[in-house]
Amino acid sequence: MRYDHQLPEDIRKYLCCDAVNRGVAVYHDEVYLATLDAHVVALDAKTGKVMWNTTLVDYKDAYTMTVAPLILKGKVIVGMSGSEYPIRLLIAALDTEAGKNLWKTYTIPGPAEKGNDTWKGDA
Repeated sequence: MRYDHQLPEDIRKYLCCDAVNRGVAVYHDEVYLATLDAHVVALDAKTGKVMWNTTLVDYKDAYTMTVAPLILKGKVIVGMSGSEYPIRLLIAALDTEAGKNLWKTYTIPGPAEKGNDTWKGDA
């Protein structure tokens, strides 16, 4: 089985880093992967068929994923790459069954959130 996720033609303009993928997660009969254009994809491990494909955020905002997903209690956990750009990185959890986004949390507080004033100017 082989799966090639089709990336947008302009993806190189928005990449934070090299075009790499650090692995997949296997859970029951599915394989999960995170993509450079900020998708999480679930594949049937036997057939290679795409079970679901969920977009987390817009890659044109400099969000990418190079991580291997982590499966924890029926959830696919992924994190964003791109700290070289002025973006708020996040960690998200998706349901393994349908790819529904269950929650996300930012790793840096935003304006008006506790701790945001810790990093004055261009941190």
